[in-house]
Amino acid sequence: MRILAVERSGLYYGSAVNLRNWIEHYVKVNNASVDVLLGESGDIEEHLEEVGAQVKLIGLPGFLNRYGKKNIKGVNLLLNALALLFYNFKCFFSVRKDYDVLVVNNYRSAVYYLLFLILIKLLSKSKIVIRFQISQTPVKIAFSLVKSIADKIIVHGTEGYCKREFGEDFEALDKVVCIPNPVNTEKYRFNEIKAQQIRRDLKIPEEAFVFLSVCYIEPRKGVLQLVESFKRADLKNCYLVHIGDHGSHQEYFDKVIGSAGPNTLFLGKKSNVQDYYSCADVFVLNSAYEGMPYVIVEAMSSGLPIISTYSGSNVEVVTKDVGALLEYDDNAALIETLSYYANNRDLCERMGQKARERVAALYSERVYFETLAEVY
Repeated sequence: MRILAVERSGLYYGSAVNLRNWIEHYVKVNNASVDVLLGESGDIEEHLEEVGAQVKLIGLPGFLNRYGKKNIKGVNLLLNALALLFYNFKCFFSVRKDYDVLVVNNYRSAVYYLLFLILIKLLSKSKIVIRFQISQTPVKIAFSLVKSIADKIIVHGTEGYCKREFGEDFEALDKVVCIPNPVNTEKYRFNEIKAQQIRRDLKIPEEAFVFLSVCYIEPRKGVLQLVESFKRADLKNCYLVHIGDHGSHQEYFDKVIGSAGPNTLFLGKKSNVQDYYSCADVFVLNSAYEGMPYVIVEAMSSGLPIISTYSGSNVEVVTKDVGALLEYDDNAALIETLSYYANNRDLCERMGQKARERVAALYSERVYFETLAEVY
């Protein structure tokens, strides 16, 4: 099988992790040949190449990668449209036309490469698969643009999430398939040795209770509300550990740091996140919106109960026996829930066991690739 994957961004974010994982699977298991057309240089290149993909970088002009309403108004709209038109033709004439499958990695890539996809549809025999991952209004706009071009549309999330996001379109189109994001249950599992080592390194007492948060530090992730709520809860012998970079959100990051209490630790970006799940007792994600975040199923696979917001697929993934769901911005409820879990360690252990069992049954890589084989 010959596969071409198209990705606009060079960031190694959630959707890119999924891209890397299924490329690795298809190269090793199906002996596939995979090329990746990349619009922006970044961390993703190394990750894709290490699993056998051939990356072709055709740089998207920087001004086309900026977000904001000013880019779609007046003269800027005309100039950007012309530049994007030229870029799409350049991409089309720079790649082979004999791929069996063309995979577009997310809805933003589908919009940026729309003309390229139309040309592929008209002038090649490639099967076009488009993936949607995140819960935002532009998803619906992108969906309406590409639903007639794609042979298959994969929405990475639970079926309930798909129905809420796409409504009648999801129900009516046979070409849409809903596949929850998977987790490697062997990689993400509790490790006592790692747990003890990391607690020693962080100078966290063995008997302390640890809440873990893993996400970018940006406004929509609600990190500020989380650190403020943890501080106001004033829990004895409890720690909040955060893993994740702040990217371009320096001002927001400074505000988060200034609002944090003494037992909140910011560790920045980590390549071995799976080890840090083992040192925690509860995982917390306080986002305003999500699609189906990997960190939730990773934490559950590692045996952690979950505190999360009612967003995206979390509504179906985080059942009452594995965690708690809260309204975003309900700081009082967040404080109460943090306190309740910190004072019920035995309950947390039982919920963590249930969480791992649930992931193994529904969200493992084995289940994921069995479903994906029917699409590709």
